[in-house]
Amino acid sequence: MTISNHEKVKFRKREKGQAQILVFVIGISLALAIYYLANRVLINSSQISKNKNDTYSSMILNSVLDYSIFVMKQRWCLQDNMLQDTNCLWINEKNLERLILTEEQINFLKDLRSKDVLKEELPNPLSLDEVEIKVSIGELSADHPLSFMISKNKLPDFKYFKVKFYKDVNLDAPLVGQGLFLFVEVSLLDKNEKVMYAGSNKLAAKSYISLHPRELYNFALVVLKDLRLDGGVGLPSHSKDAVFPVIDLTNQSQGQASVRDFLFESPVFVERDIYLLKPSDQGSGKIAPVVFSDRVIQGSGTVKTNQGSPYTPPQDETFWSQSKVFGGFLKGLDTDGAVDLGASHFLSPGTSSLNPDFSLCRDLASKRNSVDAMLDSKLIVEHLNSSASMVTQYRLGLSDYNELSKQTIGASGVINVKNVSSNLPFDTKYIKEIKDIEIVNPKVNEDAHGSIMKVNTLIGKKEVEFYLPFKGSVEFEIKNNIPDKKNAKIIFSANPVIVNQNEQPHLVDLKVEVLNPEMLKFTYLDTTVTPPKYVYGEDIQISSKVLLYDKLFKGGQPIAQASEDPSWFNRPPPTSINDKWDRHVTLQTRNFGLGKGSGSQLEWSEGMLKPTDLDEFFSGGSPFLYNEKAPSNDLASSIEQCSNSGAGGAFGANWGVSFADQTRWAWNIVSADGAGVDPNKDPLTGTLVFNQSNSLKHTTEFRIVSIVGNCIIEDSAQVITGFFVCDNLEIRPRSSPLRIIGTFIVGQLKVDKTVYKNGVRWSNIYHPQAVIDLKAMNILKPRTDGITCSDVEEKLPLWHPKPALNDHQDRFLCSPASLSSESSVFQYTTIDPDCGLIPGSLQPVCKRKYNRFILKEHSREMGI
Repeated sequence: MTISNHEKVKFRKREKGQAQILVFVIGISLALAIYYLANRVLINSSQISKNKNDTYSSMILNSVLDYSIFVMKQRWCLQDNMLQDTNCLWINEKNLERLILTEEQINFLKDLRSKDVLKEELPNPLSLDEVEIKVSIGELSADHPLSFMISKNKLPDFKYFKVKFYKDVNLDAPLVGQGLFLFVEVSLLDKNEKVMYAGSNKLAAKSYISLHPRELYNFALVVLKDLRLDGGVGLPSHSKDAVFPVIDLTNQSQGQASVRDFLFESPVFVERDIYLLKPSDQGSGKIAPVVFSDRVIQGSGTVKTNQGSPYTPPQDETFWSQSKVFGGFLKGLDTDGAVDLGASHFLSPGTSSLNPDFSLCRDLASKRNSVDAMLDSKLIVEHLNSSASMVTQYRLGLSDYNELSKQTIGASGVINVKNVSSNLPFDTKYIKEIKDIEIVNPKVNEDAHGSIMKVNTLIGKKEVEFYLPFKGSVEFEIKNNIPDKKNAKIIFSANPVIVNQNEQPHLVDLKVEVLNPEMLKFTYLDTTVTPPKYVYGEDIQISSKVLLYDKLFKGGQPIAQASEDPSWFNRPPPTSINDKWDRHVTLQTRNFGLGKGSGSQLEWSEGMLKPTDLDEFFSGGSPFLYNEKAPSNDLASSIEQCSNSGAGGAFGANWGVSFADQTRWAWNIVSADGAGVDPNKDPLTGTLVFNQSNSLKHTTEFRIVSIVGNCIIEDSAQVITGFFVCDNLEIRPRSSPLRIIGTFIVGQLKVDKTVYKNGVRWSNIYHPQAVIDLKAMNILKPRTDGITCSDVEEKLPLWHPKPALNDHQDRFLCSPASLSSESSVFQYTTIDPDCGLIPGSLQPVCKRKYNRFILKEHSREMGI
């Protein structure tokens, strides 16, 4: 079919129109696609920007929150820029210490202020429930800890951040000891100081934390200098560091199969640096297999290689637990940010500016409150020369600050006269003529407030028993049957020794005076002559036993000073002279120098020093036994000086006072066994050896000992429990496992390589397994006989509202808290002592301040 030209023209027009429509449709589609894609790009760009802002916000919030938690742990006084205000005053409303003060500390500080020991005014109230601070980011210097993070800020509206610290007032919070719970809240603010939002979410974060004092018994080991896990490469042998040896796993004798860990199950404190093998050693097979399963805290220092450069872990070691040069810090590292100043003084004896009398006051306070020290004091008796032949004098005293008894005793019923049933020392013709001994007006000084001596005097066959007061006298006469002759009299009198016009509470002079001594002879009427006449026979033998009573004891048990029970003095005599609280001396007077058998003698009981011992005793520096050889000793004056308030007095010390230079003296406490204690010796004990005699699984005892020059753990030791301070601690070659439960504070530590073959487990007393072990070893046990700690724990639930007193005590004794409460120095939170001597005073005082805390973060919330 032939198509006309006209039709061809129409077809072309139609085809052109369809093409235009197609182009138009495609154009619209492209336009829509471009619009959609462009919009999608914008949306994605906006989302990316939002995510970026959220990331910045999260980083800033976490950084500010972490910093705020740190300053809370340090309890700083804050400036407006959240830096520390070193000139801290109690009136500072941003003093974070005021958030955590206990009621006891508040009362203590108020008492210091009332005594004018604390010069600074205290705000009312002293305690704060919250502290809030707002910081302008524009005022942060480049050196501010938060400056780096905030300088990366891409939030145009972010101008301020606000931090709020406040207590958790929820009474159901499980408070333990001196711990408390706090909230730390951070928010980002705009230029109008309003909280910023990301969508509907606040740019804010909140952390829930707890704080409790970090007392030293929380640690298994406290290292006073550096911790060397590199074998001590290049370290002088005399250096005061804790050194763990390195073994070579490629060596068959030290192969992998024969190695067990030296495991610390509880926190470890290192005062300065930690040294590790350099990372390049990790392929050599060398390793120190020491594992720290709990946190390691440094006072001030870094982790270094054995070459002294900063330790940079290899790329394949993301966590400390992955280290191949030692066992790892499984819970990481923490730092206090400051070294304890007392550590250097501890390691350098003799660097203190301490008043030398401080050790005297510390020793006096310790022994006057120690049952063992009182029981171990010595009775000193000296026969003093007398100017009168009929007067004999003795000086009696108690050593180690022990005072003579001063309990009140009246005169009535005190003096007894009785016959003695014993073999007659002389012919009966003499004895039968002796008349009764008559007490003549006993002169007892009622103002003396006390009796120090019980006297049993044997005159011939007659025994006279009486109590001689601290100040006063007792007089009696011996009747004779000779007409026109006066009776003989004996006067016992006592007076405290006077030194520098001070009456000494531990010394007394006993004087025995005889009147009409010629009558102290046996007489009888001789009827074989005319006229009958009286005949003088042998001297009447006289002896006296004097018993001295210690001030603090009744039957060996402490009694209150207010307990003035006369029946105590009238109790039956001791069954043995070994009863330490019944020290006595027998004075054989033998007619006081008249006639045959004249002279004075002393008969010594246990616990006494004879005159032959005195030279050595006084040369040993024993304080306060007045003697011509040591005339300056004055216990009464020292007691007064050591109780003097001085610059801080018995009330306490300001918190700004440092006792760091007194560290060595403050830690030189008496050993638990009291053996060989010399308070003026440094160190207190030369060597302490742990072996089969004291450190087996079923015989070990929990001991508290410091300061020891050398602590040595021998192979035979199995289990060691207690608190110890050692200049040098050495763990010698071993062929068996070792278990340590407690805290060691050490200067130098040496460990033999063989300990790795059998392993060591070391924990503090609060570790859960340690508590089980302490109960199994009967170190933690109830007071009630016949039951175990398991019986105590099953008897009553822990939450019982009203436990019986015995139940409460049994539960306490089954807790490691009963062990930690036995030592005040291990309750310090730093090596720097809480107690010491303020210049101008001889009385040690305490600050009652916690310097370091354990902080735990229990939860963290964030708005984005």
